Amino acid sequence: MFTGHFGNGLWIAFIGWFLESAAASQLQQQTIHDLLAGHRVSDAMHSDYAAVSPSSTLEQLVNEHILGRGRRSLVVEQNGTVAGLLTLHDVKKVLRSDWSTTTAAQAMIRLSE
Repeated sequence: MFTGHFGNGLWIAFIGWFLESAAASQLQQQTIHDLLAGHRVSDAMHSDYAAVSPSSTLEQLVNEHILGRGRRSLVVEQNGTVAGLLTLHDVKKVLRSDWSTTTAAQAMIRLSE
């Protein structure tokens, strides 16, 4: 670059930047891998979940489970079988004025999804 070959110098600088970036990404990936090695999903998950009826209204669920107990997701069960999952994100999609008439079955993520 200093001898008048600016294009070649710029190309070398770009390659160096790319290699440094790739090495940093690899180091970060290896660090995460080392932290997670030997752990299972069951070590990090909550096994106590709240099962709710598909006919429960969002207003009931928010007052009783989300605000009352601090839950962020609810399993919707019908006849002892999991029908879907209701999360805070799903509740936020429904207008607050419609919570009293919208059921968990209408707002949940279906098991098939």
